[in-house]
This record gives sequence, structure tokens and C-alpha cells, in this order.
Amino acid sequence: MVVSWSTSSVSKFEFQIYLIIILFIVILYAFIGIALVTQGYINPAIDIIKKKGILGSDTMNATLLAFSNSAAESFIVMNSIFFGVSDIGIQTAVQQCAFYALVI
Repeated sequence: MVVSWSTSSVSKFEFQIYLIIILFIVILYAFIGIALVTQGYINPAIDIIKKKGILGSDTMNATLLAFSNSAAESFIVMNSIFFGVSDIGIQTAVQQCAFYALVI
């Protein structure tokens, strides 16, 4: 269905305001979800690894830094691969992983 702005009861400006409000709520919901997952799963897992002595504190901090720095880029790459948004392919994802593994 195509919305005609001349016959619609909502003006184009009001629609844009509503859209911005909904977008803000969705982004806020995503940030709260990420915070809950981090506090509930990632931080306790890091604490267990530190207590068992598998990796040192410096190594774990560097790993967490690399994970947090590449999270947004990884999301963009995976989104492009699975939904076909752009020309990014599996090779880009592999190159990104190799870069972060060798640099960090």
C-alpha cells in the first residue's frame, strides 16, 4: 500500500518525527540488550578464565579490547554476507579475523 501524503491524516513531518522516535527506542533497546548480555555472560566468563589461570589478566584485557573493537565491523560484515547488502564476502570476514588475530 502506498501512502499518499495529501490524503493521509499524518503529515510527512509528523511521520518523520514518529520514525525518529521509534528508531531511538529501538537503538536504546539494543544497547540495553548488549549491556545485559555483557554483564550476565561475558564478564562472568572472563572472571572464570582469570580464576582458573588459563590466560593472564593482560591477555584477557587485550582479548576483550580486540573483541569490543571489532564487534561493529563484524556485525556489518555478517549482515552483508547473510543479507546480500553489498559486495562484502566470506574473504573479507576471513581477512578481518586474521588481521585482528595477528595485530592484537
